[in-house]
Amino acid sequence: MNSDLDISEFSGASREGKRRLKQAFARILQNELLEHNWTQSDLANRSGLGRDAISTYVNARSFPEPRSLKAIATALGKEIKDIYPTVSTDPAKGHAISIRQDPDDPMRVFLTVNRSIPITLAGQIVEMVKPEVA
Repeated sequence: MNSDLDISEFSGASREGKRRLKQAFARILQNELLEHNWTQSDLANRSGLGRDAISTYVNARSFPEPRSLKAIATALGKEIKDIYPTVSTDPAKGHAISIRQDPDDPMRVFLTVNRSIPITLAGQIVEMVKPEVA
């Protein structure tokens, strides 16, 4: 995963999935600010990120890149996995795509896809991750 990764690079995520991810992260961030009794400016100062960037995350207008996510987690005294939301593409049916931070490498994630897909697409996914499989 490169440092320029943002949510739009997850080709399998629908517009709705991206919206849910941003909203879920915004709720997590809002709760953390309340828990710490911090303003957005406080988090910006502690994380080294711009106040405008924090505002876009809190208002679900964008999702942070991995380095920004790490800075936010560190400022909050948390691990990335503690503030990274899980997005369900169809909660009613239990189908889900989840993204979870690799605790050993902040620039990598575990991706879980639990949904029915065509066999040809499954083969393409396996080929894409094949070099990663030991």
